[in-house]
Amino acid sequence: MIETSAREAVQTAEDARILTMKRRDEERLAQERQAAADREAQAKAQAEASEAPAWKRSLPPSARLERRPRPKRPAPPLWCSSRRPRRGGESAPGRRAGGTSAGRGRTARAAAQAQQQAAQAEAERARKQAEDAERARQQAEAEKGELRKRLLDQFNSVLQTRDSAAGTDCQHVGRAF
Repeated sequence: MIETSAREAVQTAEDARILTMKRRDEERLAQERQAAADREAQAKAQAEASEAPAWKRSLPPSARLERRPRPKRPAPPLWCSSRRPRRGGESAPGRRAGGTSAGRGRTARAAAQAQQQAAQAEAERARKQAEDAERARQQAEAEKGELRKRLLDQFNSVLQTRDSAAGTDCQHVGRAF
């Protein structure tokens, strides 16, 4: 009776340990998947943000929804000094140095696309790691089953042994014990 209780306690402890290991592996895999999804969502958000108009990008995130661009003022009449054609190398006062907005937009889109590709590659890498971890877990379970079978065969050659749901039962027949 005591032997049976002790055997059941050991088997219960082993089952609890195995369940804990499985839960930890599942939690780790879930965390890896969540991290990959977060990185991909962040890359998409950055890609969308880079395609936003320049006036929106210059504002803090809290003000982006509230503020709208000012409507363009009507063009000044031709007799105004700002509408007169410039001579030589003079540039218009409103023109910015550093290229056109279309060139900057293409550069921003290319950078956003590169970030998105990097995020996709990271997500793929995380998915492969999760698959490898799952494959290793299945292999460990298979090795455990094989080891249990070998142990049962070895015990069976010496003692009368059977495998049950509670564990391996060995019976010693005779007085030699």
